[in-house]
Amino acid sequence: MANKPGGKPAKNGSNQEVQRVQKELNLSQISARTLLSLPEEERSILFQRLVVSRQHSGPLPDGDTIQVYAQVIPNGGERLMRQVELESEHRKKMELEHVGLEKESLEIDKKGVNRTLNQRSTGQWMGFALALVFGFMAFYLITHGFETSGIILGSVDLVSLVGVFVLREFRNSKRKE
Repeated sequence: MANKPGGKPAKNGSNQEVQRVQKELNLSQISARTLLSLPEEERSILFQRLVVSRQHSGPLPDGDTIQVYAQVIPNGGERLMRQVELESEHRKKMELEHVGLEKESLEIDKKGVNRTLNQRSTGQWMGFALALVFGFMAFYLITHGFETSGIILGSVDLVSLVGVFVLREFRNSKRKE
């Protein structure tokens, strides 16, 4: 008979021992039998390594950890759970604040985009109005005997309008590159 890692004698591979090792180490029945069939020294080393490498992840500690805290520290399990609850509440509060800041940022961005669009629209209407004024002035000059001046003014007006649109497209294509 070999000794258990705890020091108590046990038969290698007995059903009770296999079940105990399976439960403690969360192993399959085959793995537990293999572990119990090893010599005591190797089994003890493997058992220690398996126990040490046991891990848990998540917002809540596993049940064993809560039980250990409850045994070692008065109300330790309750205190641990309260701490987890407080931390969870704090995290939710911080996430809500972050979402609120993101919403404010989006609102500011929307206002900026709207303002930019309004400025562009206003500029286009003013350009259209100026083009009409100069166009009418050119027409007036031509119909009242100042053909050369009217043609020059009308040509400058037309070239300026075309130039504005061509330059805008040229700048936009440069930005995309």
